[in-house]
Amino acid sequence: MLGYCGVQTSPPNEHVIVTSPPRPWWEIYQPVSYLLTSRFGTEAQLRDMVRRCNAVGVGVYADLVINHMAGMGRTGTGTAGTHFDSDAYDFHAVPFSRPNFHNDCPVNNYGDPNNVRNCYLVGLSDLDQSQEYVRDKIAGYLNNLIDIGIKGFRVDAAKHMHPNDIAAIQGKLKSVDGGTPFFYHEVIDQNDGAIKTTEYTRLGYVTEFRYCQKLKQRPRTSIDFCVNQRGRLVWKRMETQWPERLKRIGTNKGDKVAFSRGNKGFFAMSKQGNMDEWLNTGLPAGSYCNLITDCADRITVDGNGRAHIVIRSNEDPVLAFIVGGSSPTGTTHAQGTSGTTSGQVSPSGGSGTTSVTPSGAWRRTAILIQRKHNPARCVHSGGLDHTHKIGCTQSVDSSMCAIPIRYRNIGSSSHYGKYNSWSRGDNFLDWYGAESGQGTYQGAVPMEVQRSGQQMEKETPQFIKQVGISLRLLDVDMDCSRTKNGWFEVKAL
Repeated sequence: MLGYCGVQTSPPNEHVIVTSPPRPWWEIYQPVSYLLTSRFGTEAQLRDMVRRCNAVGVGVYADLVINHMAGMGRTGTGTAGTHFDSDAYDFHAVPFSRPNFHNDCPVNNYGDPNNVRNCYLVGLSDLDQSQEYVRDKIAGYLNNLIDIGIKGFRVDAAKHMHPNDIAAIQGKLKSVDGGTPFFYHEVIDQNDGAIKTTEYTRLGYVTEFRYCQKLKQRPRTSIDFCVNQRGRLVWKRMETQWPERLKRIGTNKGDKVAFSRGNKGFFAMSKQGNMDEWLNTGLPAGSYCNLITDCADRITVDGNGRAHIVIRSNEDPVLAFIVGGSSPTGTTHAQGTSGTTSGQVSPSGGSGTTSVTPSGAWRRTAILIQRKHNPARCVHSGGLDHTHKIGCTQSVDSSMCAIPIRYRNIGSSSHYGKYNSWSRGDNFLDWYGAESGQGTYQGAVPMEVQRSGQQMEKETPQFIKQVGISLRLLDVDMDCSRTKNGWFEVKAL
């Protein structure tokens, strides 16, 4: 059985509200209290989500920020309506006050464990977890989450707390399903400081920040693209078993970067969450799915490989799309008894069904149409009806009703000369006529009739092969992410 067995939530507690820059992601890592109202919802909504997840066997794990409270210099009202003043160490909804914090000093020496654990990380007011009172308040917060149904916790900035203090807090917690809560701790150890991950493994799992380093040691693999939570971003190069190297194109303007992976994919990111530029992507013309938003929006690449790249999100300041995209899994089938038929991605076989091996969004699609053969016309067109999808135009390059296809090699002899010539440059199943740059055969365009009785489709020249009396077969690879929940339309004449 496939599915999810667990999900991690963002910190569920009250935090600061930052307006400049507007609502950045990091505001949720500056606690105001342990009240369960954050930018993501209320306590009632959290309880309902946890209940629903547990009911279907999905455990919920909460991100914990217990090393510190809000940053120095901040005052105002948190997401639950609580007033706070960091400079006065006033967090009365907990309550925490000046005696509950370490002395104000900057973390500036990672060779000194005391500096790392007892000073203020990037100006955040550092709690003194050696105090029993502080431990009790934190444990009370965690036990409240356990009562709601939370199964475990990710501990943010665990490296900046002494492992003995964390152990004392964990020792105060209630059981979960008859055992201890599941813990995994953020300990950034890249062999460059005094604090080691091994100090924390007795407390639970530890997130491994040396993964990229270890992966680089593998033959023919080098990855120097790593993002660490506190804004450390390294752009170098990525080499895998693909023969060509990462091709940087587009832009690199301080807080904006974009590059392509040859003609296979494109990536863009803006540190501030804003980008609005026309860039060369290096990809074939077509409409692509933004993988970051789960295909909620799409990017159109023109015939010159250029696309309008727009990012408008501080939460997900990233855009990525690849040739292939994403789609449902399973097999593809279509069958009909008239000149018009529909096809759907199907998880089961049957008459007229071709089993395939999934590969991204693309699936082998075999369409079998029963219709009396007319030697003078063997024409088909297709895609999506304009009434069924938003974003459809009369241009194949921009219409959301045109479905990308790839031809399967059915033969290389002279018998297939017209097919192989006319299929070049025919990249979509659509209703809009011959595509720009589409191939010709001895000067003949695809809409001319073949003497053999087989004609390339008038609108787009997908080849239909007669496989039996009154039967026609179309065999292509199709980008199923462009269908309507797996459905598409084909018309044959």
